[in-house]
Parts: sequence; C-alpha cells; structure tokens
Amino acid sequence: MALRPCSVCGQRFPEKCCSLYWSWNRADRSRTAWLQRVCANCFSARIIPFWGIEYGAEILCPMCHTPSGDDMDPVFCKVYVPGQPEVSLELATCPKCAVELRNGALEGAEELPDRNPQFGGQAPKLSATEIWDSLGLRP
Repeated sequence: MALRPCSVCGQRFPEKCCSLYWSWNRADRSRTAWLQRVCANCFSARIIPFWGIEYGAEILCPMCHTPSGDDMDPVFCKVYVPGQPEVSLELATCPKCAVELRNGALEGAEELPDRNPQFGGQAPKLSATEIWDSLGLRP
C-alpha cells in the first residue's frame, strides 16, 4: 500500500503515486509551484490528454484548441511516473483554460517553497531590450 493517498481522490493503492510538479507565473510575475501526488486513474484523467502535445507554427491552447499566441498564459508540469524518466509538459493555455487547469492542479496539492527567488522562476526580470543589450546583440 502506498504511504500517501492520491491528492485528488484520496484513495490509497498498492502502487506508488505519480508526482506532478505544477508551476506557473502569477500576474505580478512571481512564480508559484505545487506538488500533486496522483494515482494511475487520476493521472490518466489529468495528464494523458496533454501527453505528447507538439506545437506547430500556430500555437493552440491544448484544452480549447483556440489560438493562444500573444494571449498565452502557460502552465508547466514535470511528471514523474515511478520507474520512468521525467517528462516536462509546457502547456500553452489561453487565460480562461489556464484558470481551469490551475484549479485542478491545486486540488489536494502542497505548495512548494520558492527555491530561488532571485531568479523569479520562468519570467525574466529584464525587458526584451535589456536582455538583447546584455548579450551585445541589440536588434
């Protein structure tokens, strides 16, 4: 029997839960991260629909399939299935779907401490011009 129950359904199963490390940037550009431990059934319902998503020239929201391009509100997930290599999901969600996905990611999850606030997670603290300048490649 697994030591921890599934974060979503609360059941204990003989197999170890999968670990889902969710992260995203808030409106103030601060990063937040959450850990969810899920059973195989909850994993299938929450992660399998996003497995193997590839983005082409036009980036579509993986949930509603509308173009999310400039209005993207991405959600990131590191997936650890026992005995398998890690998988990184980058979900280019539209703002409406991002709220729905994040609410699901918060269900029974535990908030993770900010491991390095000076880097600010995924969002750069510099403007695009400052980044190009720092590389000596002003466009």
